[in-house]
Amino acid sequence: FLGEWKGQKVILKSSKSNVMGADELLDSELEINEYVHRNAKGSCAQFFGCCEIDERDSGNLYDESLPAGLWLMWAYEAENTLQNALNCDESKSLELLSSNYASCSSSFPFELYQRISADLLICLSKIHAIGVVHRDVKPENIILTKNGVKFIDLGGA
Repeated sequence: FLGEWKGQKVILKSSKSNVMGADELLDSELEINEYVHRNAKGSCAQFFGCCEIDERDSGNLYDESLPAGLWLMWAYEAENTLQNALNCDESKSLELLSSNYASCSSSFPFELYQRISADLLICLSKIHAIGVVHRDVKPENIILTKNGVKFIDLGGA
């Protein structure tokens, strides 16, 4: 979910109450995100940590308050994923991709694709170097930030 914390846009994620083991998976995702944030900087979306909402403070999410439980929080770094770029026609796709790589000329798309591929491999090698395997690498889990590409969704790592 998109939210706001200290005047900054953030992404919030919680476990689904009707899924068996979801709370344990969220606890695991919290630990993995903290570890990756400390040891593989820049490879994944910036992780802020978590907040625990108790029953007294809970509310309806769509009324701008959160239901009770553990919530993970990341910086909102990008509007688009690699999947968004792949779903567009070629000119729009190049526009989306090149907006994150000002040093690469859009008149040479091969150069742009090379740079994106290299950045993805660098991010992945940083994660692997600290002993973490993402296990869900796909275009939907790669965001196009102003500083290049980053991975999201370490829930299966």
